[in-house]
Amino acid sequence: MRSAELAAVAGVTVRTLRHYHQVGVLPEPPRRSNGYREYDVRDLFRVLRIRRLASLGIPLDRMAEILDGDAAPDALLDELDRELESRIAELVAQRELVAQIRRERLAPDLPPDVGRVSSRLEDPRSERDLSVLLAHLTDDPTRARLVAYYDRATSPEMIASSDALVRRFSALAPDSSDAEIEAVAAQFVEQIAVLDPPLDLGLVDERRSRALLDGYLRSHHNAAQVAVLDRVAARLG
Repeated sequence: MRSAELAAVAGVTVRTLRHYHQVGVLPEPPRRSNGYREYDVRDLFRVLRIRRLASLGIPLDRMAEILDGDAAPDALLDELDRELESRIAELVAQRELVAQIRRERLAPDLPPDVGRVSSRLEDPRSERDLSVLLAHLTDDPTRARLVAYYDRATSPEMIASSDALVRRFSALAPDSSDAEIEAVAAQFVEQIAVLDPPLDLGLVDERRSRALLDGYLRSHHNAAQVAVLDRVAARLG
């Protein structure tokens, strides 16, 4: 039988047969005088066995131990069982996470701990990009500091005391005077000093992370607002 017939009988595609040949799990039969490969029933049996082993999760590059070996594949099956156990645990954890996101109505594109506190921002949608970026740039231990900072920054007392400053910063025009820029920057430094301790994320890959954050700030703010942020960063070190 030709490749198309073998594929149809075995329930695979011709492309799959070619892949089996490429990885070496299915020997290639010689071509006949007409240029076509001719498969026989032994090839069909092998393809069916390959499909069965693949359905168990056995990778193609490990199938030769079973297809061509005489010994019982106990070690391979033990390894497969451990991998499946690990995947099941991951799926259970993932399902629990989905349930938590639905139960608390959290943003699915943020870790729950970050999403829980960032949702309290005055305009969470405008800050979503920054939250997503910060969540990506911090690992689990350092993300706890980000969550603690968000928690302090979004407390009712802090929001009340910073409301006027946030409005003043948002109202800055690109051509705002240097005096206005300096005044807003000074207010920001005073406001941040109230947060104890100040934000210190310990970003993963500090240099690249700082460049990404700088790119975000410059793409989301006008020239005067960027000048304010630059002065604040310089004074806070």
